[in-house]
Amino acid sequence: SVGLLVGFTGGLHRYSLGGMTAFSCMVSTIVEGLIGGLVHRYYMKRGQINKLFNPWTAAGVTFVAELAQMAIILLLARPFNEALNLVKDIAAPMIIANTIGAAMFIRILLDRRAIFEKYTSAFSAQALKLAISTDGVLRQGFNETNSRQVAQVLYDELNVAAVAITDTEKLLAFIGVGADHHLPGTPIASRYSRQAIAHNEVVYADGNETPYCCSINPHCKLGSTLVIPLTGENKQVVGTIKLYEVKNRLFSSINRTLGEGIASLLSAQILAGQFERSKQSLLETEVKLLHAQVNPHFLFNALNTLQAVIRRDAEQARHLVQNLSTFFRKNLKRPGEIATLAAEIEHVNAYLQIEKARFREQLSVDIAIPDALKQASLPVFSLQPIVENAIKHGTSQIFEQGKITISARAEG
Repeated sequence: SVGLLVGFTGGLHRYSLGGMTAFSCMVSTIVEGLIGGLVHRYYMKRGQINKLFNPWTAAGVTFVAELAQMAIILLLARPFNEALNLVKDIAAPMIIANTIGAAMFIRILLDRRAIFEKYTSAFSAQALKLAISTDGVLRQGFNETNSRQVAQVLYDELNVAAVAITDTEKLLAFIGVGADHHLPGTPIASRYSRQAIAHNEVVYADGNETPYCCSINPHCKLGSTLVIPLTGENKQVVGTIKLYEVKNRLFSSINRTLGEGIASLLSAQILAGQFERSKQSLLETEVKLLHAQVNPHFLFNALNTLQAVIRRDAEQARHLVQNLSTFFRKNLKRPGEIATLAAEIEHVNAYLQIEKARFREQLSVDIAIPDALKQASLPVFSLQPIVENAIKHGTSQIFEQGKITISARAEG
């Protein structure tokens, strides 16, 4: 139906031109469109779409269509003698030229498709390589060291004159032409970078319609730049990636597209890094709050025990106050996340001495830690909750004597 409609449209146009063959050429054009539509439907029904783009198929269909046109002219055009003379003059050149032309046209389409697929494949491979090479780098932190590593990868793969990475205030990394005066750590001097940061938009200065001039060195060889903002949490701009080309060299559209894609990837890494650091900071805060938390029942029981001990044994009361002081000091001032086993035992022992004074003969404590293991590392505040639960759900629930044993041994 599409072929017939196209043929009918072309036929009306041919008829409007007039002449002896106006009607016959209109009919032949409609027939040629119909032939093309039927061939298309034939191959589509059989799932042979590739044959529609075969130069030999195009040549064969065109050859048949041109023969049909000549026959229709002879059948419908009048006077017949003039129609015959016309066909003798135009048949050979039209059949040969149009047949070859159709085949060449399809061949050109196939070549263009092959080139497109080749560049698409190369583009995809390059994008994948860049993604793998830069994966997780900026997640570790958006700083000069990591930025230089990313800039080096982009410079090696994109084949541009230079690559720069900035935060919102200064240059973090610069690789390529102009590295002698674009120095990391210096404040951002380019108005294009400030524009990209201020408006969160891609800025392209091609050096022609949008002039580019280095604001640091008037003799700089760089002639065009593409500035792509990097975003973090809440889409806030945290920096930019800048790709440069030298003067008199066009900026590749592939590099522009690839650069924008890589910027999105790196922005995702920065956001992931910010999230991980926020999560870690929250976790550390929760741990510190846990360290500082004091069970009110423990404090109440400790003070009651202290009150009772003071009446009968002042020396024991003094030691009890020291243990209570040691326990709270260790609980509130825990440097870092890792402690030695000796420090953890000291903290736990202070707690146990207080509880032992409370339970008296009902609780016994046995701590057996080899000297060789006392400097072993373990997470802070890892023993005390275990011991506290042992007393809370063990010793305090039984009427006979309870025993807390803490020991350590090396394995492997």
